[in-house]
Amino acid sequence: MNCVDDPCPAAGHIEPSNDMYTDPDYGSGHQHPIATTELWTADYSAACGNHHQRIMMKFDLVDFAGMEVDSAFLNIYRWFRCPNHYYTVANFYNITQDWSEDSWNELVHINHEASSWKTYTFGPDNDWYRIDIKSAIENWLDGTVTNYGLVVQATYGEKWSKFYSKEGPMGLRPYLEMYFPGGPDNCCLDWGTPGDADKSGTVNLTDILNTISYVYVNPLGEPQAADGCNALYDANGDGSSAENPNINLTDILNMISHVYVEPLGDPVLCCPPGCLIP
Repeated sequence: MNCVDDPCPAAGHIEPSNDMYTDPDYGSGHQHPIATTELWTADYSAACGNHHQRIMMKFDLVDFAGMEVDSAFLNIYRWFRCPNHYYTVANFYNITQDWSEDSWNELVHINHEASSWKTYTFGPDNDWYRIDIKSAIENWLDGTVTNYGLVVQATYGEKWSKFYSKEGPMGLRPYLEMYFPGGPDNCCLDWGTPGDADKSGTVNLTDILNTISYVYVNPLGEPQAADGCNALYDANGDGSSAENPNINLTDILNMISHVYVEPLGDPVLCCPPGCLIP
């Protein structure tokens, strides 16, 4: 994959652009204003307090529009379940109108498609849940369905499941995990950050010095990048293939800027083309 003509954005951990839950009722156990750190879903009767909460969630996928996805998973952490009802069966629906968590009325359920595209059972543990949502992602990316996000709606009679939102504790926030054709070993996903030539987990001075040595001292020999994949030095990913990386001063300058000037912003280190690790 050529990262200049056909970019391959990192897709391993995308947090929602918007998420919240709606609750049309008041009374015992209801929370208004709703907690921004929490996402609730339940649907049970007046005898138990009229709990009809629904989760709304949306991901910004504009960078992936038109791409073919191999698999996609929603990862969401449940921190509470009803003490005497360990499971929550819920349906997933496509939302049919635009919204923002900053302006949506928390007392009003959003409109969604009549038919769900997934039924999933949470429980019994309070823990991470990894849910296959490939069908929805495919429809959003190819434009079959407008990406207004999804609703998680408990089926009737189901008690609480409460999850953390994108404002929740670090390390427990929901995120989308996507893989593209080539499987989980696709270079854009599992093999490390482009520019991280020694695969230490971060781009740092050692990588910069190794790349300088590679370009100006011994470009056809040592230092070899990790796993023998020297395209790891190709920080801006403008080579034609893993076997023909284009490693030069621009990569070095991008790495210097990445480490010392804009470590969380530009220049974006691009996925090198190739080097699949078995």
